[in-house]
Amino acid sequence: MRFSTRPSSGTGRARTLEEQAALPIVNQLEMGQPSMDAAVAGIAALAECRHAFQQVFGRAPNGSNLMRAIASDERTGERPAGLPDRL
Repeated sequence: MRFSTRPSSGTGRARTLEEQAALPIVNQLEMGQPSMDAAVAGIAALAECRHAFQQVFGRAPNGSNLMRAIASDERTGERPAGLPDRL
């Protein structure tokens, strides 16, 4: 499934793909993280992710850049082997 940058995502739950990316993370029926901060802390605990965020965004992982990264990933459709399974 491809997503657009136009207002409206695939499910209609958000105006942008970045907003859509945040919803499953804290939804108890989907990923069920207690908060976006908890999700970011989990990602920041992985050295590989910290390094990738530093390279791409010039800083440690944060909620805004996490949403940008997920949206960018959805737009390209490319997946690094094995990484999503570990997260």
